[in-house]
Amino acid sequence: MISLRFSATFTALFLGLAALPIQAQSTGPIQYQLENTSQYSEGCYPPCLCPILFNGMPSGTFVLRYAVSDPAGYTHYDITNVDWLVGVNGTLEHVTGSGQYRHGGQFVVQEELTLDLSVNGGAPEHFDSGLVIPQSIFPRIDITISINGMYCYDKVYSLFSAPNVAGTPFCTGDGAGTACPCGNTGAPGNGCANSLNPAGANLVGNGTPSLASDSVVLASTGTPSAPVLFFQGTQRVNGGMGSVFGDGLRCAAGNVQRLRIVQAVSGEARVPGPLDPPLSVIGGISAPGTYDYQTWYRNSSAFCTPAVFNLANGYEIVWTP
Repeated sequence: MISLRFSATFTALFLGLAALPIQAQSTGPIQYQLENTSQYSEGCYPPCLCPILFNGMPSGTFVLRYAVSDPAGYTHYDITNVDWLVGVNGTLEHVTGSGQYRHGGQFVVQEELTLDLSVNGGAPEHFDSGLVIPQSIFPRIDITISINGMYCYDKVYSLFSAPNVAGTPFCTGDGAGTACPCGNTGAPGNGCANSLNPAGANLVGNGTPSLASDSVVLASTGTPSAPVLFFQGTQRVNGGMGSVFGDGLRCAAGNVQRLRIVQAVSGEARVPGPLDPPLSVIGGISAPGTYDYQTWYRNSSAFCTPAVFNLANGYEIVWTP
């Protein structure tokens, strides 16, 4: 029976967590996708009076990776693998480059994006947004960068971007499916509430779920700073509604495989880490198909059931060739 086999397997894994090596926390990389509202403009801006010469619509991706947090309250990220196509005057130009992004502040949240961009392999040009108030809530990055601060003749990118979502959440503890065990309903899209976070833990995947070019990163947030087990299954529990397990809901079952145990830092853990092989390799996926993922974490305070563990929502990924 699937239920008994799952329960026995994960009880054994849970009891053995302390004896297993725990991976260091990783914060990235995350692949971002430019949305079709992004624009490129080149020409004159005030106080100059010449008209804009041309506009284009950039498309493509870039990669964001955590770098460091500073005493001023800013989180710094490296931007790599900028890979955009921009139609300009009927010509499709290839834009590549890299840069930095920072977000945060002690009193007012601000952000800044700087990129050194090369067109068709030419000399890079430096674009900067300046330190500005965010237009949207991170992890979205909606921001305008330019060479001259949009003064007289300039080149300007108005970027609208978000993480490249890899799959679909299911089996949430927000009341949409099976009820959480003691009324500990989480926030929409999350797992059941835990002792430290009434919103519950969230699992999401970003990147491209292709076996030939796998860039998927699973990110678990909203947990205590404790060991987090990432695991993979081949079917949904209870038709995707989940069933009560510990202080949460188990969502992924079938042929279950443990992927990694990661020590959460500030409630966040990611797989794969920077030195890991791709997720599909860790999971032993050799052919296209549908797989279900979940995180299972320690929650030592027995605030709900006698169990001392909880789970995030389920997350399903359809792997392509």
